[in-house]
Amino acid sequence: MARMKVLIGIPCNWTVVPVQFVESLANLRQPPLCEVRFSREPMLDIMRNSLAKQAVDGGFSHLFMLDVDMLYPPDSLMRLLRDDVDVVCGLACRRTPPHVPVCLQPTAERFVFEVQMPEERGLLKCGAVGGGGTLIKTDVFRAMEAPYFSYQHRMPDGGRVGEDLYFCQMAADVGKGVYCRTDLIYPHLVTTAVVVDDSNNISYRALG
Repeated sequence: MARMKVLIGIPCNWTVVPVQFVESLANLRQPPLCEVRFSREPMLDIMRNSLAKQAVDGGFSHLFMLDVDMLYPPDSLMRLLRDDVDVVCGLACRRTPPHVPVCLQPTAERFVFEVQMPEERGLLKCGAVGGGGTLIKTDVFRAMEAPYFSYQHRMPDGGRVGEDLYFCQMAADVGKGVYCRTDLIYPHLVTTAVVVDDSNNISYRALG
């Protein structure tokens, strides 16, 4: 593996973060040249853009973006570095219903993606992935114009494009490949309620 310098960037405007995330961060294997930085701003897109700028200005080769409501296997970063692609992420499900995998394929319309249920495990080329747990070569940012992440774009139906999907579309526009490593699983933490129905069946309900 060529010598590289990685910024682990953590966007977080919470006053308290889950201890499970802290444990996964502490156990994360890192290359020799690696630094961890937090960004604290009101909006997620602002935090992601700040970390991207820090990675470029600081001479880092990669930005590994970690969201604090997800868990990352200890070998996550090293596995993604070995893939040596422009943009790559492990497989995670959406935190809010429907809890579909965020491994999306492009459609005929820009910024519109389809959910793909991965049938095979491995490195899969796709149209878009989520922001948490994504490894990005800083050359991708150098090829793009800021802002790299934005909530300002609207889909044809008027819905807002997520900041991560916006980034993936803009990266594709400058010829950068987006991949999902479907055999690297990121658990997404959710708040759940335990409920009992009239027949005394106990179940769990995700609250987001």
